[in-house]
Amino acid sequence: MKNIDKISLQNAFRLFETGDINNIEVGTTKGLQQIHRYLFDGLYGYKPKRLKYK
Repeated sequence: MKNIDKISLQNAFRLFETGDINNIEVGTTKGLQQIHRYLFDGLYGYKPKRLKYK
């Protein structure tokens, strides 16, 4: 398992063990963004840009 995969898996366990999952919006795009940020923030060396829709 790659180091990035291992760290993101640890983040996933921490998300549930700490109860932080209960603070995330259910069934919304914002909730998915919160989960993604929790799992992957800082792992890939870049910050994703916000998409702008016209």
